[in-house]
Amino acid sequence: MADRMRSKRRPVEANCGEERAKILTPSGLRPSFPTPSGRGVARPLEECVERGEGKGIPSDLNSLRLRAPVRVMTLILLALTLAACSAPAPSVTPTTAPTATATAIPPTATVEPTATATPLPTNTPRPTPGPGLDDLLMTPAADYLNAALDDASAAYYDLIDLYPDRAEPWLGLVAIAQREGKPDDALVLLEEATVHEPASFEAWRQYAVLLEQAGEYEKAMGAYRAMIDLVPSNPDLYVARAMAAARLGEAGEAIDDLQMAARLDPYREAAWVNVAGAAYGGRRYETARDIAGAGLDIYPDSVSLHVQRGLAYLSEGDAESALADFDAAVAQDATLFTAYRWQGAALAELGRDDEAIAAYQRAGELGASAGAIGGDGPYEAIAYAAGLMARADSRAAFDYLADKVIRYGQPPPLLFGYALIEYERGDPDAALSRLNSLIALHNYAEAYFWRGRIEAERDEADSAREDLEMYLSLRPAGPAAEEAHALLEGL
Repeated sequence: MADRMRSKRRPVEANCGEERAKILTPSGLRPSFPTPSGRGVARPLEECVERGEGKGIPSDLNSLRLRAPVRVMTLILLALTLAACSAPAPSVTPTTAPTATATAIPPTATVEPTATATPLPTNTPRPTPGPGLDDLLMTPAADYLNAALDDASAAYYDLIDLYPDRAEPWLGLVAIAQREGKPDDALVLLEEATVHEPASFEAWRQYAVLLEQAGEYEKAMGAYRAMIDLVPSNPDLYVARAMAAARLGEAGEAIDDLQMAARLDPYREAAWVNVAGAAYGGRRYETARDIAGAGLDIYPDSVSLHVQRGLAYLSEGDAESALADFDAAVAQDATLFTAYRWQGAALAELGRDDEAIAAYQRAGELGASAGAIGGDGPYEAIAYAAGLMARADSRAAFDYLADKVIRYGQPPPLLFGYALIEYERGDPDAALSRLNSLIALHNYAEAYFWRGRIEAERDEADSAREDLEMYLSLRPAGPAAEEAHALLEGL
């Protein structure tokens, strides 16, 4: 069998061996060919080819007696070996460093952006932002709540140094000054706040409030003007400035501001009433009349504006004009006891006692039925009705008043009616006795006026002055206040 196998081999030239390639050298490209002696000697395949010794390599690769997996790998490696043998050996030429050649970029060529290396983050420490003003204010605020006012004040001044253009530290000092009962200091501090931060609405608001409390209405108007510049669409600011103008007797400016407020908010009838009332309370009766009249041009059915204008007329001594307004108010609202109460006063001033009694009684019935809502007004109306009745029939007056006391109890204004009855029937001593009791027990305002009036009639100037001034401190404006001023001037 071995001889038969050998007879099938094709002869191979001696220099390259008799057998086919069997193994690979570690280089992976140089097969080892056996020599005639049978010992494998590794010779470069290129050398065989150059010497013409490769003719004996079999072309029929399928005749190789190799196992299937090794056969496939051997075929691939032999194909690569043949390709390497057929290629010319590369010649070694000295190389030089390549020279850079500028290449012109066509006009339409687009240069691709090159990647830029992003530096890696470093661990360099950076400053951390500290607490803001809102956080820093918490410390003095806590001191203030704990009554540590000195510590709070010192902290606020430190914050003023840190934040010279902020109003908040100044407002903190204002709160301390007010807590310590120093309104003048608070005003100075608020002025500083508005200077350092003119855009602080809160600083201007507090400043305006304290100015009004101090009676500095002209400065208050300036504060409201600054707020209007900051928030021109707020109708309340125009009303507030109109209030200050009314107290100064500036009817024109007050009306202009009220009209502006009405354009921003048409439902501002109460603002006209309040501003007219502010002028009335400051004894600016003409200003009150003008403002109420301008308001009635916008709100012709306003009962309150008619009453307010009527009171201004009555305080000026114009009972006829006052009565016209009170009559208009009653015609529009027959349930408003205030309109009847002052209608009775105007009628009494005109000497129309019977009509005045009826108006007073109607006011008492309407107001007393409302209980505490009506306040002293309804009971005072009943008292004045009883006083007028006593001019003609004191017994009827007593009976009328006693009936109301049984019905409503003994509030001071009702008991005041007994003093009026005594005075009207010609017994001032009895009247003074009752007035003294009302003052001692209830500090009742109307009792001061009537006691001062009786004392003035008796030429008791010092006592009269004291009582009339006390009354004016309690009720500084209105028809009775003007009468008190007149009595004081005559003492």
